[in-house]
Amino acid sequence: MQENVKWLEIDLPYYLIEEEDFNELIPSNLKFRSRIVLKIDVKTGKIQNWKSITSVDIFLKVTDNGIYKLYDENLNLLYAIHGYVPNELIPERDGFGDYITLNVNEDGLITNWYENPSIEDFLEEDDEDNDEEEDEEDDEDDEDDDN
Repeated sequence: MQENVKWLEIDLPYYLIEEEDFNELIPSNLKFRSRIVLKIDVKTGKIQNWKSITSVDIFLKVTDNGIYKLYDENLNLLYAIHGYVPNELIPERDGFGDYITLNVNEDGLITNWYENPSIEDFLEEDDEDNDEEEDEEDDEDDEDDDN
């Protein structure tokens, strides 16, 4: 993992949450309008500003509805994925990009966080964006050659 990655932000819509008690167990300071936003220390798996009196198991089928961002220690945005869950970073790896499973204790520590999380999915997404930009530039060059 790149050394300058510090924070992961997970931003999900509420409508994905099917458990009745879930809304009551998530600290209100992590809810924004119709979304829940968690900022997680990538190395430790601790959710910033978690304020709860109990542990909670979060299991969500999010498919392609999430926004995932990586920041450095100064909160500069490094990478972002809009869509499927980055499985090499967020449990569970066998979720095929559709599921998030977080077992959070009362202190905000995700107890099933990976010992060696990977940001590979973010890097692949970045490479795909660069490939698309190169394809667009090639198309423009072809148009110039035709003139």
